[in-house]
Amino acid sequence: MYKLEKTITPISSFYLFDKSLFICKENTLYQDGEKILEDVEPQLIEYKKPFIQFNNLSGEQLLFDVFNKRVIKPIYPIAIKSLFENRAICSYDMYFDNDEGSWVWNIGLFDIEKQELIRKFKTGPIGVGYMYNEICFGYSKNNVLISFDLNTGKILWQIDIGKKCKYNFANQNYSGQTSQFLDIFDAKLYCWCHGNQLLEIDIETGAINWHFYPFNDFLDSNQVQLFQPHLDSEKRKIYFLESCYFIEIDLNNRNSILHQTFRQGTGIDSSQWFRLSSVYQNGLIYFIGNQNDYPMNPLRQVGVFDTVSQKIIWSQVLFEKGKGLNLVNIKANQDQIYVQDNKSTLYSFERE
Repeated sequence: MYKLEKTITPISSFYLFDKSLFICKENTLYQDGEKILEDVEPQLIEYKKPFIQFNNLSGEQLLFDVFNKRVIKPIYPIAIKSLFENRAICSYDMYFDNDEGSWVWNIGLFDIEKQELIRKFKTGPIGVGYMYNEICFGYSKNNVLISFDLNTGKILWQIDIGKKCKYNFANQNYSGQTSQFLDIFDAKLYCWCHGNQLLEIDIETGAINWHFYPFNDFLDSNQVQLFQPHLDSEKRKIYFLESCYFIEIDLNNRNSILHQTFRQGTGIDSSQWFRLSSVYQNGLIYFIGNQNDYPMNPLRQVGVFDTVSQKIIWSQVLFEKGKGLNLVNIKANQDQIYVQDNKSTLYSFERE
């Protein structure tokens, strides 16, 4: 189904924008093999659509506009957290917070085109996870989920996730923590929380419509936590292909199905996929992982899982055990799969 077309080495990082491949190699940024920027700090490239954010070797933070192929140098030192059109929620100017006893960042709204910090928030989100119709959703202190109006700077509502979503893991009690904002549709925000918890929140009022533990019927959340939900907004389903499980959650009726486990037998030699890292597109989950292997061994295989047939439809081992190699990143689209190992090699697969 896919064949290994080429390997590229050494690289420090890569990004896949639609069908365009960006590679940082030897302090130079390339787009589809064409050199576009030099003197790039290799470990500090961060992708925030439609910009690539990076530092040059002088320590200046720059933006590369993917659509217009131009470099933007903010006149104000900022770190972009989330983008909405040509505006960015950003952090700037650290200060010492006596209540926290540590240095923290100020939060503001930055106009990328005008190169201006157009708003400073006295009480803004420390971590920004999602933006929707001029509203920002993020975290304030102590993991309080907040809804924040970008135009007025007003906090619309707050939810104390730390208290409402407490959980137990490995017989230890923990404060609740949101691990991922999934999406918004029909004026509802869906959040996946530590402890295998799913929330549906009314974005107008901040009311929690429901607080759901989807795995309670078939998994012990005290022993197993899953962190990589893949949301299909059209089907309104969430898929997990993680550890040795494939699980489907239907948001329409809050029905959860454990479709299969990939486990045969018991012990460390059982057939099982471990420590999967994956991306989802059009019903397919592209992943890196292990099979028939001790879970602490490096990730060596790349594959594609079909959520409809519930089968691995293609996989390939990239290297043998004992080579000191480990797969660390994967990106994919309909025709291409790219995976990177810990020795700075990028593997490029093309659909046959």
